[in-house]
Amino acid sequence: MQRLSVVLIAALLLGATAANATSDIESQWLALIIEDLHKETESGCEYSFDEVTDKWIALTGARFETWHFTVCGSPVKFSVSYYPKDQAGGDNETLEVERIAIQ
Repeated sequence: MQRLSVVLIAALLLGATAANATSDIESQWLALIIEDLHKETESGCEYSFDEVTDKWIALTGARFETWHFTVCGSPVKFSVSYYPKDQAGGDNETLEVERIAIQ
């Protein structure tokens, strides 16, 4: 019974660590997006977050998502990606945010 408790605690700690890492990545993505949106919202128009679609998480830990916003009454999409240290080809993790043109 004690072994089961240790395994369960380890699993919970691992889940909490993964959740914190996810939250940190999303916070960094959001900061980059807001930096981009700030250019448009300086004039006083507002923006709002709508939804996240196209969530992909690779076995390597890489993540890809599409974030949807409404800016000044118009839809805006951002493609966001995250590559762990092993995938980024260096010593640092890589976060990317790219604005997607909507036609």
